[in-house]
Amino acid sequence: MARNDRAVTAFAMLGHATFHTYELVIPIFVAIWLEAFSTTPAFLGAAVGASYALVGVGELPSGLLADRVSSKALVLACSLGMGAAFAVVAVAQTIAVLTAGLLL
Repeated sequence: MARNDRAVTAFAMLGHATFHTYELVIPIFVAIWLEAFSTTPAFLGAAVGASYALVGVGELPSGLLADRVSSKALVLACSLGMGAAFAVVAVAQTIAVLTAGLLL
């Protein structure tokens, strides 16, 4: 494998692993959020479900966009966006801010 191939593979692996780490940590926090925020399990489940639905809906446009712009720039933008969204989630003091961060 050429050096460039290894670099591209490593970059893709890191971006993919980061995405799944963000995605899979949400269910772990649901129990904590139910205790921290005065909300119902149904509302929190709907917010989390909506955030996962937005990920699914955004996959096709992201794939099409990757064909038109630099894939590296797109992966970096998505990673920064995920980081910003989880920064909002981390500082959320109300269920409205938590929901906004999840939907972001």
